[in-house]
Amino acid sequence: MGLVNCEPGDLACTMNAAFGLFVPVAAVASGFVGVALSKTKLFSHDGVLGVFITREDEEEDELLDNDDDKPQAKPADDDAEPSRHQDADVDEATPLLANGTQKKTTTKTDGRSAASIVLVLVALVELCTRFAFYIRAGVSGDAKWADAPSIITLLVWAYATILPLVSPPQTPPYTILLIYTSTLLASIVDLYISLVDPEVANLGPWRWSLFLQLAHPGLCLLAVLVILQMPMRVTRTEPTKNAEGLHPALDDWSTLGQWATFSWLSPLIALGTKTALEEPDVWQLARNLRSRLLLRNFERVAPGRSLMIRLFAANGRDLLVTGLLTLGSTCLQLAQPVLLSKILIAMEDSERESSDPLGFHHLVALVMNPVPALHIVASDLGLGSSDDAVVAAAAAGRNGRQTAYLWTALAFLAMLSKAELDLQGFYMGRRTTLRAKSETIASIYQKALKRIDTSGAVGVNAKAAPKGDAKDKDAKKDGKKEEKKEEAKVQTAGSADLGKITSLVSTDANRIGFFMNFYTQIIQTPLSIFLAASFLYRLMGWSAFAGYAALIIATPANHFLMKMQYKAVMQVMEMRDRRMRSMNEVIQAIKFIKFSAWETRWGDRVLTHRDRELKQVMKLKIIMFFINFVWDVVPIIVACVSLTTFTWVAGRELSVSIAFPALLTFQILTDELTSLPLVANLLQRMYASVVRIGDFLEEEEVPVWVSALLHEEGPAADAQVFDERIGCEGATFVWNTTAVKPEKLLAEELKKKAEEDKQANRRSWVQLLTLRKKPAARPSILPDTASGTTAATSTAVEGGSASATPSTPKQEFALRDLSVVFPRSKMSLIYGPTGSGKSSLLSAILGEMKCVEGRVYLPKFPTRIDPESGMKESISFCAQQPWLEHATIRENILFGTPYDKQRYESVLSACALLPDLKILEDGDKTEIGEKGISLSGGQKARVALARAIYAYSKTVILDDVLSAVDTHTASVLIKRCFLGPLMKGRTLILITHHVDSVIQHCSYVARMNNGIIEAQGTPQELLAQGELTPEQVGQGSGVKDEDFEPEAEEAESAEGAGKTDEDKAAKKLVDKETKASGAVKRKIYLTYLKAAGYWIVAVLFLTILLQRGSDLAQKLWVKSWSESYESATPRRTPPFGFPTPTQNPLPYVAVYVSIQAFNALTSIASQIPNIWSSLRASRKLYTSMLDSVLRSPSRWFDKTPAGRILNRFAKDIDTVDTGLSFYVQMVGDQLISFTISIGFIAYGVPPFLIAAIFLGYLHYYVANGYIKTSRDLNRLESTLRSPIISAFGELLVGVATVRAFGDEKRFMRALFTRLDKCQAAFYYTWMTNFWLRFRFGILGSLTFLFTAMLALSIGLTPGLAAIVITQAQGVLGTIYWGMRAYVEAEQAFNGIERISEYIELPPEPPRIAEKRPPQNWPTEQGGIEFDDVVIKYAPDLDPVLKNLSFKITAKEKIGLVGRTGSGKSTMALSLFRFVDPTQGKIAIDDVDITSIGVEDLRSRLTLIPQDAVLFKGTIRENLDPFNEYTDEQCLEVLRSVQLPVDEPEESAVPSPNATIASGSSTPRPDAGSKIIVKLESQVSEGGNNWSAGQRQLIAMARALLRKTRITVLDESTASVDFETDKKIQNTIRDGFKESIMIIIAHRLHTIIECDRILVLDAGQVVEFDTPASLIDKEGGVFRSMCEKSDSFDALSAAAHKKASES
Repeated sequence: MGLVNCEPGDLACTMNAAFGLFVPVAAVASGFVGVALSKTKLFSHDGVLGVFITREDEEEDELLDNDDDKPQAKPADDDAEPSRHQDADVDEATPLLANGTQKKTTTKTDGRSAASIVLVLVALVELCTRFAFYIRAGVSGDAKWADAPSIITLLVWAYATILPLVSPPQTPPYTILLIYTSTLLASIVDLYISLVDPEVANLGPWRWSLFLQLAHPGLCLLAVLVILQMPMRVTRTEPTKNAEGLHPALDDWSTLGQWATFSWLSPLIALGTKTALEEPDVWQLARNLRSRLLLRNFERVAPGRSLMIRLFAANGRDLLVTGLLTLGSTCLQLAQPVLLSKILIAMEDSERESSDPLGFHHLVALVMNPVPALHIVASDLGLGSSDDAVVAAAAAGRNGRQTAYLWTALAFLAMLSKAELDLQGFYMGRRTTLRAKSETIASIYQKALKRIDTSGAVGVNAKAAPKGDAKDKDAKKDGKKEEKKEEAKVQTAGSADLGKITSLVSTDANRIGFFMNFYTQIIQTPLSIFLAASFLYRLMGWSAFAGYAALIIATPANHFLMKMQYKAVMQVMEMRDRRMRSMNEVIQAIKFIKFSAWETRWGDRVLTHRDRELKQVMKLKIIMFFINFVWDVVPIIVACVSLTTFTWVAGRELSVSIAFPALLTFQILTDELTSLPLVANLLQRMYASVVRIGDFLEEEEVPVWVSALLHEEGPAADAQVFDERIGCEGATFVWNTTAVKPEKLLAEELKKKAEEDKQANRRSWVQLLTLRKKPAARPSILPDTASGTTAATSTAVEGGSASATPSTPKQEFALRDLSVVFPRSKMSLIYGPTGSGKSSLLSAILGEMKCVEGRVYLPKFPTRIDPESGMKESISFCAQQPWLEHATIRENILFGTPYDKQRYESVLSACALLPDLKILEDGDKTEIGEKGISLSGGQKARVALARAIYAYSKTVILDDVLSAVDTHTASVLIKRCFLGPLMKGRTLILITHHVDSVIQHCSYVARMNNGIIEAQGTPQELLAQGELTPEQVGQGSGVKDEDFEPEAEEAESAEGAGKTDEDKAAKKLVDKETKASGAVKRKIYLTYLKAAGYWIVAVLFLTILLQRGSDLAQKLWVKSWSESYESATPRRTPPFGFPTPTQNPLPYVAVYVSIQAFNALTSIASQIPNIWSSLRASRKLYTSMLDSVLRSPSRWFDKTPAGRILNRFAKDIDTVDTGLSFYVQMVGDQLISFTISIGFIAYGVPPFLIAAIFLGYLHYYVANGYIKTSRDLNRLESTLRSPIISAFGELLVGVATVRAFGDEKRFMRALFTRLDKCQAAFYYTWMTNFWLRFRFGILGSLTFLFTAMLALSIGLTPGLAAIVITQAQGVLGTIYWGMRAYVEAEQAFNGIERISEYIELPPEPPRIAEKRPPQNWPTEQGGIEFDDVVIKYAPDLDPVLKNLSFKITAKEKIGLVGRTGSGKSTMALSLFRFVDPTQGKIAIDDVDITSIGVEDLRSRLTLIPQDAVLFKGTIRENLDPFNEYTDEQCLEVLRSVQLPVDEPEESAVPSPNATIASGSSTPRPDAGSKIIVKLESQVSEGGNNWSAGQRQLIAMARALLRKTRITVLDESTASVDFETDKKIQNTIRDGFKESIMIIIAHRLHTIIECDRILVLDAGQVVEFDTPASLIDKEGGVFRSMCEKSDSFDALSAAAHKKASES
């Protein structure tokens, strides 16, 4: 009852006082402090540490979920399986998930529960009992009855009684739990004291006291169990599955006991043990961990501050709790050597008192004659006495061993407590990780929706030296210097593209998240060093600090290496961005690259970036090697110097009780110091990632009225003045050159200037040694180009003007002095020549261009309804390059708008989609691949048009939608769509080159040229001004009025299109990403080992074996050293004939130092094969995967999203680069350590083998479920990550469309869903890890307990017992970290699985076959023959081309026409073997194309696709990527395609729409100036800084330069104006006189002068003859097409003219 006045050394009394008095008092005090702190401003909801998610936030988010689900009630999936695991013997109706999915409402009671009643009764019994003892002591006259401990104890129990009585708890009362737990431990100590009290002879006199001492812990245990069964939080409903069938987050419904042991996770692990987990098996995230709620909370935290501050503020409370738990765990970790010291001291005392200690002969006695032997053990434990002589002799020194038992029990209790603290600390840290990761990724995605579009931004590269330049030799000579400059150079544009954003999401966000978990090392390491130093001082005196001088010496070297490491990390990230940027370009343009036979060359280009990246990775690893070298050697120096000083200088004896606790402390110190490089590396990488993501999040955003997200953040729409005008007034627009804010550019410029000044003023070593000053710089005679306005200060701002600097005499494309307002509810037309700025005008109105002066009008108020048309005051937009989602046709058309059957079918008819849906097997359920890959160009354009028309928007903006369709379809679109009932009362702004077809229907017309509006007004006004001819104004579209209504057949198609959902499930174009199941296959390990090098890995494991062997040798030598002292008990003969250490400790010190030096050498040596094997494997695996991907068939890319491919080249390769070799090394390290530890324990304590069998089985049982579950969850995380990356890529391409529709919120919701699923797999992966760690912690503690007890019982010498106990203490960490390393290695090998899957992709036909065509193949006389050709995209699909048979003679020009989707592009691509015929053959110059290699074939052909492919770089690099032609030849082809080119000697100027380098000024060219194209003109990624027409002209010029015998033009001039098209066709006919040309075109004027015309319909040839013959054929298909056009007479005249000339 509160024993405080304990005698010195009375451990039992001290423990009783601590548990029985001080801990309960501390618990009560902490309860009052917690209540007080919760009311302070610091911990309030608005405080720095109080910004957290409350229950109100969760309920609000739940309401948002319900609101989102109402309008979009998703129908049940026909393909959904009713139960995936019907065969699995798993009962999911667990105590946490009662009755599966039945929803039950939990009644929230405010009354008294059974638990609170039990707590009150138990506390009342305890209080009354203690009060009775208190009264009895007072009556009996005990002087201590009124002492402070007794009174305090009564007050504590009064508190425990009153609290649940006044405030009945519904959740666990932690203060009361701490009181009962500590009291329970105190009562156990009381019971032990009673049992070992030497004054007690038998049990008789104190049976009543024994009953009370048993009842007291029984009551406390009952109270503890009751509290453990209380729920962690009060919930309104029972756990149920959601609409998608996903299980709830059961941690929200767990009890305290389940939470403390993580048994709430057991149902998931049980399921994972019995069957492979799939996506539906992953539980939902807890509400407070979901990304939408986290982002909402994150946005209101520290706005305007840096990303790091915001992350810390948003997660401040979790970080604080994690830090406190880390403090407790670190203290308990350092308690182990303290407790070991106490155990060994007690054993030494016992050895001194006992002349016949327990030894191995007693173990034999235990087996042969157990009865007396058990008496010995019982007597030794203090559980009884005996008069037996053997027992009396063996029990001499029993008191010392009894103390050792107590210290062992206390160490066991400390290990259990540490396991629980680690569990909770790791959970809090990982929760912080998940939150930070979700906050970061969601912020990046949201920023991508709000930032300005810089897809057309380019940097200024150095001019490419022409061939034969005299500087070539110097350039080669200085190649290494230039490469270093290239590696160190930062991207000039400064804005993130897809490649960089992929890295931000897949790599940088992960690093930020992991830091939030491992930041505890910042707390743990200094605290461990301090506590270790304190204990060593108490153990060894001042000698302990002698070795710490090494830490001071190592600090400067570490600082220098840290700076180098940070630079290396930044360079690795930069090189990775460049490599991913290049890889993204290859994937996006893969078809063009393959059809040009450029796979090998482009692969080499990517590998060049990869080699540069690996050079930086190697540099980083070398720096890490030196850092590890420092921190491997420093702890060894600390230990050697300290022990040498202690034994030699101070002259003290290194006893067992000093040596082994000191060694254990040094080992802990070593572990902490060796973790410093890892933590420092993580800090460096994290900081670099924070900077990169922070820079992206600080990029400039579009104006408030452009983005719905910003509109929501800004003033409310109702408060704004509604302006119904659409257009601009006195406006000048420029393209965004960079997304970096001007102030940041200025700061970077000033920083760079300061660095340059610092470098310029730095003196050389010679000058420093000779005390000479640096010579003053000579004045320059050149003009001071820096005196002008800097780049940052000259960046234009809205409403201001941007002036050009004298040093930048360049012009960028701009729209100048525009004033145009389009009439409301009418149709307006914008037209002009190619590159005149038509699309730019629409982008400017939509807010995608920067307005430097003037005003923009855009009626974008979705909440406002137009009373005239009933439409929303919002925008629909159809871009010139149609952007489609990876979804079905119907989902693309609806675009988040509710389904209206009548309107939907009307839109299908108006957009001429009904015949296409009839042809498609799955109708409108047909899946569209990435970028609409499964549709033709015309179909993509009309689906995008249907999306714009279906939306309930008042204003519709269409950018050249007619260019991708044939003439008849264009006429139908004009009549049914533009002029039909769906557009009644809506504003339509249209860009098209089909001016004659639409101008008479327009109310307003604007003609553009060179970025200005040359003429505008009504058609009649322009006619009066002479800008239009009477024929243009009066000409019709050539289609009769009945085209307003669909034909009967189309009406049936419309009816059918609406029923496709009910007919059958649609086929999937893109298969679900596959994942392996079960254990990682043996061949996967062999794949990595082969790539890494078998012998290198063997050397690695050999060095690990030597290192761990030296660790054991160190302990054995210290044991021998300690037992060789003259005063040692027992004493052994000094080894090797050495003198005793009492006489001369130097020989012992020398051997110890030698062992430690060998240990350090092996530790350092193990890193060399680690680095070598890692780099070797990285290079080989990447090269193999890249080659396999580039060799895959074109169809594979149609079925595989780009994000999925990029994910393999990003995250999976990054795992190989940075983590896999570390895990492999760690597995070997822990496995060898475990084997040595268990082997030595078995040697020292043979009975341990019996316990080891039982413990081993428990370890296996626990680990088996963890391994299977964790493996599947990690694989699921990898597959669920790909859709996120794909979504980013898809969004960046179509962000302008998404913003125009104002649909950003829907895309954010989709991201939240994808992100939460991926994060759930990530979260539960780590929860299973902590589930295992806790159980291994318990088992490890039991292993230590059994080992220590057996070591004490069988009487091992203190030295041997010390080794056994330290090995047992190490087993806990070895088993866990070994299993952890194995699982993480297996998870890392999941990346190898995914890489191996891509390495083993089925390739297309060989590049080079045995039969190679002649060098001059195809010859001038060669033709093309299709012989009964049937082509299918896949074996399970219907034929696309059906029995095609025709011949093309040499030098013929063939026009290929047909309705959209008739198979024109398929027929043309079949020449390139994108898929081989399933029947028949295709012969070129009498050679079957399937008999030769694809590289030989495709290198002799040229394809100009409709979607022109351009690469980032210069015009010259696009025309001649591999430097095969002269500059003069390149300029000549540019002139041939009508691009304005100046003379070679003139200065370079940017291309139209081209942007200039980040930081350059933004000049305003004079009105009417002509943009000049140079070979050095920049091309942004994808050519986005050029108009669609200009991109096609550049692609045409590239084809002219290539000039092969056979050229295919697939709608290659669809986006250029008619006049330019006519000139280009003349150029083609003149330039390709000796070649076969196949021209696919919807414009009949383009192909009317061809030699023959091939007409396709539904994959079959319907007509093939000369243009004149076909146009004269009555009832012919081609004639019908000409008749439906606007210029039948002109076409007929051109055809007959061609016939007469030939």
